[in-house]
Amino acid sequence: MLNLSIAEQHLPGVFVVNPTIGSIAPGGKQVLKFFYMPGVPGAFSRTFQLKVGGLDPENICLKGETFFPMISVNLPWNIEGNEKYEQLMKHLQQYSQRKKSVEQKKTQTPRTQILKMENVKPRVPDSGIVPNTQLQIKMVTMLIEEAALELQEMLISHLPNSFPDKELCQSLVKVELPEYVLDMGTVRKGYTERRTLMITNPGRMPVSFQVDVSALQGTGFRVNLDQIQSLPHRHTIMLEVCFESAHRSRGDVDVLLPIEVAKGPTYNIRLRATVLELSLHLSGQGLEARLEFSPPALKMGWTPQWR
Repeated sequence: MLNLSIAEQHLPGVFVVNPTIGSIAPGGKQVLKFFYMPGVPGAFSRTFQLKVGGLDPENICLKGETFFPMISVNLPWNIEGNEKYEQLMKHLQQYSQRKKSVEQKKTQTPRTQILKMENVKPRVPDSGIVPNTQLQIKMVTMLIEEAALELQEMLISHLPNSFPDKELCQSLVKVELPEYVLDMGTVRKGYTERRTLMITNPGRMPVSFQVDVSALQGTGFRVNLDQIQSLPHRHTIMLEVCFESAHRSRGDVDVLLPIEVAKGPTYNIRLRATVLELSLHLSGQGLEARLEFSPPALKMGWTPQWR
């Protein structure tokens, strides 16, 4: 028998059964209803005992796993300058390295380990760049868990009067994630650059999302889709990003493209490009002539001959 107040029954992470006590007439039936709203992602379980008179109790075990809608993009993150992200990623990298080392020791002989250590070449990624998709997914999960736990603490201190499902959804939507970075590099004026990205659903449930194409108006960037409904588990869809430099002035272009996941967080892709405009000027007086290039750093592989 559970002795929970009505307010406590509304908290995420609390199992509720109704009714908790009663009687059944001969030949009758009684339906037990179980309610549970997960508070954080991950596995959950709870065992209830059903006692009938002087009989031995029967166990009712409820098990499951909680998921949230998410996507992943085959682009690196840039977390440089964000202390929270940097510390979290450092922790994940250390944990992954320790786990990998333990697994390798279980499957390798001492001689194999020595040979592998001799051939190891350290690879240091650029500062603040996170290219590993699996680490990105783990970090998103941890950020979602952190937001859900903060909400639970708030709800415990201020017990709600209704089931707080809307509050949980809003907490997911408001979670701030690191930005993906897609740098097109230098693009000559009048030319078009294209990149094809892969958006994958790494979760266990279909996911819907919307690309906010309105953010690209007047920037020279464009994409080939704006909305996807119910992308299945482990399925991937291609997103083509184009940058047209014809109507852009010389210099850097920097724009943030939001991808809003239904009932989930918003993923942002930082799109960058640099427009290069070439020009040549001939100036001189009398017999002396001079070629001037713009930009000044432009170098040509030939020397003009003047007659």
